[in-house]
Amino acid sequence: MDELHDGLTMIVALSPSQHLQAIGTGFVVSRFEDGAVCVTAAHNFFLGIHRVQFPHGRHHHSTPAEFQPNFERVELARTGAIFRKGNNVIVARITGACWDKRRDLCVFETEPQEGDRPRFHPREIRIAAEQPRQGQKVAILGYAGIENCVDDHETAGMIASRLEVRVGTVCSIGEGLLISGRVAETTVPVFPGMSGSPAVIWGGFKDIPLVFGLVSSDAEATDPAEKDDFSRPGRSHVSMLDVERVTFSNDALAVRIKIGPLAAVLGRMRSPFYHAVQTQANAP
Repeated sequence: MDELHDGLTMIVALSPSQHLQAIGTGFVVSRFEDGAVCVTAAHNFFLGIHRVQFPHGRHHHSTPAEFQPNFERVELARTGAIFRKGNNVIVARITGACWDKRRDLCVFETEPQEGDRPRFHPREIRIAAEQPRQGQKVAILGYAGIENCVDDHETAGMIASRLEVRVGTVCSIGEGLLISGRVAETTVPVFPGMSGSPAVIWGGFKDIPLVFGLVSSDAEATDPAEKDDFSRPGRSHVSMLDVERVTFSNDALAVRIKIGPLAAVLGRMRSPFYHAVQTQANAP
């Protein structure tokens, strides 16, 4: 289980009262020499972080994301990404972020503080070569049981969380209703804090996790026991990554993750972006 922490991160944000609050889960897809590129659900930023930083918003908290205009503010200087490796905990800066609301996909970049760089060695989670099939066993890896343990009159406190590995099956794959692109419906119930968690093709703890998407939404359970019921479809919905595999010289293989149109680009992004090439078949 400890090794699974290496490719995950917990997104946090500071409230106006200086309370650090956990938002959701992200995962590492690429490494820089002094940082990492991560992926999570877009709503962790434009809803989760925004609501923590600006609790008195101009729309009701229950308003669906697709009906909200793009006026959400996110201050990256008041966000962070917590990485865990063994007993070491590193809080890295989030230096840049961009997101696609329609696909509920966010790419963000992190850098550790200068003194933490020698200890900063997150592991890239590999992207699956193929999408899962209906009935295939999959797992969701993320941080649940998130608690923000802080006194209202104090600026210090603790954040509690636990790593969850939840295994189920794919019920169906099709076009999304509330989000665009391909969506996998699974039997895996998830907890608060697991939004943005990687969904992986699962063979067991000894196999390398291969990510094919991220948790976008789940069924709102009124009975807590439903969170342990893996027999029903629709327990969680996974926004599947739209990827293109590119072979470079010496058979080096890279993956391009398709994202856009972008609703926001914040901070400094070092990830390479490419213009989509339209062919006669997909031209408007």
